[in-house]
Amino acid sequence: MQIDDKLLTREEKALFTLRALFDSQGYTRYTMSRFEPYDLYVENKDFLGNDRIITFTDVGGKLKALKPDVTLSIVKRAPDIKGEKSQVYYSENVYRARPGAGGFREILQAGVECIGDLTNQDVCGVVLLAVRALQALRDEYVLTLSHAGLITSLMDFCQVPPHLRDSLLRFVREKNAEGLDAFCRVQGISAKSAGMLSRLITLYGPLRDCLPALREMSKTDTMKNAAGELQEVADALENLGEGDRVRLDFSVMNNMLYYDGMVFKGFVQGLPEGILSGGQYGGLLQKMGRQANAIGFAVYLNEVEYLP
Repeated sequence: MQIDDKLLTREEKALFTLRALFDSQGYTRYTMSRFEPYDLYVENKDFLGNDRIITFTDVGGKLKALKPDVTLSIVKRAPDIKGEKSQVYYSENVYRARPGAGGFREILQAGVECIGDLTNQDVCGVVLLAVRALQALRDEYVLTLSHAGLITSLMDFCQVPPHLRDSLLRFVREKNAEGLDAFCRVQGISAKSAGMLSRLITLYGPLRDCLPALREMSKTDTMKNAAGELQEVADALENLGEGDRVRLDFSVMNNMLYYDGMVFKGFVQGLPEGILSGGQYGGLLQKMGRQANAIGFAVYLNEVEYLP
């Protein structure tokens, strides 16, 4: 039976469009229960970014949680076999605490996860799929992209002590070059290192245009490899004719304990906040005792209703 588009909300239309896109790229649909064991989330609360979770005790006396996340459930069930990978997509409601003191909210997400023995081509493919997801939602969009591994390697090269890194990254996230320079002076970080770290703030624009400067500042093998991965993405985008829509922006970052490669955020015209976020989270798998790597993203479909 064919459904009349006029009967669907914007959110539902977007959901069907994304499902068709993910299916066409060879991803398998993943479904999960509304509830999961509470231990899964409390053991990884840093990854969630919030420890406020709705819990209850089931009839068997086990503590369960109303799911605040989908990725953890998928990782838990994904095979960890050398040479294999799992490509799944989902559309699920998650339940997260509102900012500040106000209650919880229900969020509809659609997204993909690619987990396993991944190649650079696999990583590049997921970034391109994020671009296509944004295209499916709005003609005018931007994907902002950074690389956590490059940032970490630069801080290693600049000999930034571990206990200062979160504070330093706050200035990068806020694009506050003056504050970063002042912080480095107070903490005894050399002017040369401070200048290199400040480049993370000023290096912004279409990915292809930023790559020469990025390669020039890459002093370690890890940084050079990261620049090479970004070059692969830029080349693929040029083939699609979408080079101007993906921009390098090192203020885009997630928890550096878990994200260790490309990190990205997507925006569409008409919405002030990001509608898509994702990245490589190999650190999470390592924490869970897995050998595999992983990359994925989620689209926040609740935001579609606010499009003009």
